[in-house]
Amino acid sequence: MAEKMQQKRRDMGKIWPRIVDFDSAHRAAMQGVWACGIIAGFTVLNMIMFMVDFPGQVPDVTPLIYVVFFAFLGVGIYRKYRCAAVAGLGLYVYIFISKIVMDSVSALIGAMFAVFFILALTNGLRGVYKWHALKLGAGPIS
Repeated sequence: MAEKMQQKRRDMGKIWPRIVDFDSAHRAAMQGVWACGIIAGFTVLNMIMFMVDFPGQVPDVTPLIYVVFFAFLGVGIYRKYRCAAVAGLGLYVYIFISKIVMDSVSALIGAMFAVFFILALTNGLRGVYKWHALKLGAGPIS
């Protein structure tokens, strides 16, 4: 029984890691960096697939703007900028909600990915804020 609880705690640490030092804060923040990179990569892939499927049409510019934003936000989270961590999570939630309002069927299909990205961006936010708290000398509060 105790072994199962220990295993659950170890597995939960990957999803919602305990942040107690600079290294764990950096690893949590890197989840946000990876999420921004994957979101930007999927968006570029989606635009390329659109251009292949509809060669005569010009794609919407909005996803390209999102790619640039998420690239800059990923770099900002890597550099531990708190505003980048908040903006990354806020922008993704805004995009997901607007996608649900505009096209609910495809947005609900992507809800599984949304949960993953929101969790990763939230961990990035936690990591950046904890990194700054540790830098200022706060205790190991997670």
